[in-house]
Amino acid sequence: LGVATLLVSALTGELVRYFERRYLESEITLQTQRVFSTLSAAAMDSVISADRPILQTLVSGVVTNDPSIVTFSIQDARGRSLAAWDKEHDPENVRTFKEPLTYEGDSYGALSITWDTRERMATIHYHVNNMRLLVFCSLLILSATILGCLDWFLLRPIQRLSRTLAGDKSVDTPLPGDLTAKEIAELQQVLRERLETEETLKFTRFYIDQAGDPTFWLTREGRFHYANEAALKLLGVKREQVPELSVENVFPAFDSRRWKEFWSGLRESQGFTLDCRCRRSDGGEFPTSTTINYIEHEDRSYCCAFVRDITERRKAEEALKKAHDELEQRVEERTLELRNEVAERKVAEIAAQEARVAAESANRAKSEFLATMSHEIRTPMNAVLGFASILQSTKLDEEQLDFVNTIRSSGDSLLALINDILDFSKIEAGQLQLEQFGFDMPQMIEEVASLMASRAEERHLQLAVYCSPELPRDWVGDPIRLRQILLNLTGNAIKFTEKGHVLIEASLEAKPEDPTLSQLVISVSDTGIGIAEEDQKQLFGKFHQVDSSNTRKFGGTGLGLAICRMLVEAMKGRITVQSELGKGSTFTITLPMLGGTVH
Repeated sequence: LGVATLLVSALTGELVRYFERRYLESEITLQTQRVFSTLSAAAMDSVISADRPILQTLVSGVVTNDPSIVTFSIQDARGRSLAAWDKEHDPENVRTFKEPLTYEGDSYGALSITWDTRERMATIHYHVNNMRLLVFCSLLILSATILGCLDWFLLRPIQRLSRTLAGDKSVDTPLPGDLTAKEIAELQQVLRERLETEETLKFTRFYIDQAGDPTFWLTREGRFHYANEAALKLLGVKREQVPELSVENVFPAFDSRRWKEFWSGLRESQGFTLDCRCRRSDGGEFPTSTTINYIEHEDRSYCCAFVRDITERRKAEEALKKAHDELEQRVEERTLELRNEVAERKVAEIAAQEARVAAESANRAKSEFLATMSHEIRTPMNAVLGFASILQSTKLDEEQLDFVNTIRSSGDSLLALINDILDFSKIEAGQLQLEQFGFDMPQMIEEVASLMASRAEERHLQLAVYCSPELPRDWVGDPIRLRQILLNLTGNAIKFTEKGHVLIEASLEAKPEDPTLSQLVISVSDTGIGIAEEDQKQLFGKFHQVDSSNTRKFGGTGLGLAICRMLVEAMKGRITVQSELGKGSTFTITLPMLGGTVH
């Protein structure tokens, strides 16, 4: 009957709460619509023009008239705040509304308002409690009347029955005859439920005792009310010693004054977690992380503390801090080392730069010296060759003619060597100057072939020339240097070819990067010994030959291809090679049309 009374009063209160909340919702919604409709027309022009002072004035006027408004804001179409007002409030007891600002279907911003519902909810709560109290009192009076009747007509006979069953001889009626079997069965059910409740309480206490975390219950006075098995083991006390413990014995940081302050704060916060030291029965202390909750049970207040020993965690934190400090020290030391290394590297770079400048200066001086000396040597050599040529035209016997031919041949070789060294030195010293004048390109190529024809015949080789019909005859450039390049390449082709042919080809091709422009392509192909792929990368280097045995067999200084490369690059062109060992080689020169053709 009591449960039914409580249920009816609770249900009545919830019905009142439901209808009150619906009324509150409709009232707030209606009030919001009035505010929005009033403010929308007044704020539209200011929102469009982003007039913040006027908008802030409108917002201040709205919030001043109604203290239940906790926030109010006006935003533009991008969500940026144009005017806003806010005051401290409980985020749990608020109601927020938002409405867009539109004009002729276009959105220009939005209004947002938040109402404080604490007072309204308090009023609802007051009405609910009053209704519950009224219903409860009414039902209580009705229940008291019913219970009075039941006590007189039912409970008293049952009590007499119970005392009679217990052997109480003072009962007038040993076994009242006005009780039915149903009433006795109900009495047995009540006794059975009581036993079940006691078993449940025992099981609950056993579960708390077996919990892993130590758990204490402390009273408002700072006395220990309960401790589970884990807590007893942690403190080193027996269960019968628990009522003798106080908060000062276990938590040294709390004296009576501080405990009172702590209790007041606990009631307000309902619970929190703190780190503090805990003392065992033997006096030893250890760090703990304690979670404290405020609870009420049977009209009494308790502090429920869950204690966790964090000794190992503190050790780990100290070890981590120590490692962090050591790491910082190492980083600082390494940073200093790196700074020193960078400084040393900069000093080394400066020294290397100075050495490089000195080496380049020495190299230029060497090149200038070689150019000068080669020029000085070439002058008397020309005289020697000239007189040898005159001797060839005089009457000489066969032996004398052979001597003169040897002088002439050796002199030509030496003069070619001197010319190579002179050209190479000029290029390195930056003294090479290219000429720019018109010449007949096909004719120049034919002249190269004519000059090299006798050498090809001596080696029984075919020397052929092919000039594309599209190749113009009039060109602008340096024909002397271009002839020197072709003579060098053709001479190498003849020198390194035992049998077969040497072919000189010239044509025009479109530039790959710009098909509207043309470029000159001249290639010298042979069927000679060829060049291995690994040797092709160093082929255009200074003083380089593929095989040192070639120097002994064919002669040469290894400067010819290096000079060709330098001359071609000076003409803003490029030289490449394609070769296969034992099958021959093809050297290709690609030159831009310098200045175009001459008409």
